Amino acid sequence: MIVDRCGRTRRAHAFVVLAFLVWASPVFAQEELTLEVAMKRSLQTHERAKIAELDVEAAEGAVESARADFLPTLVLGAEATLAPPDDADRYVTGSGTLTLRQPLLNPSAIPRLSSAKHTLESEKLSAGEERRQLAFETARAFLDALAAERFVDAAEERLKRAKANQDNAQARVDAELNSSNDVTRAKLEVSSAARELAQRERDEIEARIALALLVGGPVEGELVSPEVLFEEARTFAGNAEELSNAASTTRGDVRALEEQALAAKESAKEPLFRLAPSIDLTGRFRVNPDPLPEQSWHDESLTLALTWTIFDGGQRYGDRKTLLARTYSIDAQRSLVRRTLSTEIQSSITSLETSRTTYSLAQEAKSAATTNTEETNVLYQQGLARAIEVVDANAEQFDAEVEVESSRIEMARSYLGLRQSMGAQPLAGFEAEQ
Repeated sequence: MIVDRCGRTRRAHAFVVLAFLVWASPVFAQEELTLEVAMKRSLQTHERAKIAELDVEAAEGAVESARADFLPTLVLGAEATLAPPDDADRYVTGSGTLTLRQPLLNPSAIPRLSSAKHTLESEKLSAGEERRQLAFETARAFLDALAAERFVDAAEERLKRAKANQDNAQARVDAELNSSNDVTRAKLEVSSAARELAQRERDEIEARIALALLVGGPVEGELVSPEVLFEEARTFAGNAEELSNAASTTRGDVRALEEQALAAKESAKEPLFRLAPSIDLTGRFRVNPDPLPEQSWHDESLTLALTWTIFDGGQRYGDRKTLLARTYSIDAQRSLVRRTLSTEIQSSITSLETSRTTYSLAQEAKSAATTNTEETNVLYQQGLARAIEVVDANAEQFDAEVEVESSRIEMARSYLGLRQSMGAQPLAGFEAEQ
């Protein structure tokens, strides 16, 4: 009873969460949902996709800031003074200054701008990769929900068979062909099948809630099986070495690391550029509306300034050491990712091949279990089989049906893992990048 109450509590909690999502979300939840639509909605609504876009905007701002070091600045200044010069009335004097400054030589700005540009490219690639990873997460959640839906169907069929077996056993007992123990066993099977159905329904609700969090709305309609994905998973063939070489040029995370490495190398040059002087040209125009008799109401100046930090206490060399260490660290990360690509893809291919074999064997087991159930029912009608054999056959058929769907989903998940390692999209023709 304690376990039953806990189960009812969990199911009630899941129903409450799902009901809230239904109430708070758009009306598209009632429609059939395909895998492609689910991924598109996830990319449109999920915060991770928006954060990736904002990271790109921040990098664009950094490029604009770095470019500003080469552009002129124009500053307008004004001041007013209230002063009592003598016993006369108090009066106000003021002046205004317009200053134009143009950097002619700013060596440190060169590597800073180059580094910012590479960082921007890295953020763009990282944003595309983040969207691609989000699409894969959504695809896996979709498959989990689809599997849970199929498990519910199998549990419902098991319950139907169990009830039919109970009616059959009751009829044979009423005809005094079997003992009442057959009905008791049939009732136990009905109870077990009903409990299994309740658990599978709970699992389906939880899987749909997990998918709803990714797509930004409740998932109530029927899930459309992605048959194209299953067919590709069943027939895909590829060479691990060729796929690894291709992945090194297509995967966004690998290319982003390359841009990060270039950005770090440019940043490491900046301290050495401080060894060169900087030259600025400054023009100033000053206006004094209340000059003294011997003064002009305006004056202009043009200044060429050279600034050369000959010794800075060793700061530039300390900065370069820090930046070089960061460069070497990124290079090591890039090398590690490239080195593990082949292993990752080979592992994905092995997993896909294993799941194909498992799926094929599961199909054979399901066919045998279905035949066994039919034959056992016939033998029971003829009085040549016992009730427990009918119960076992029904349970074995359910297990075989669940195993077929589990191995089918696992085959698709393995194929998704391979496409993810390859740097491809979850579905051919789908575009996760903006």
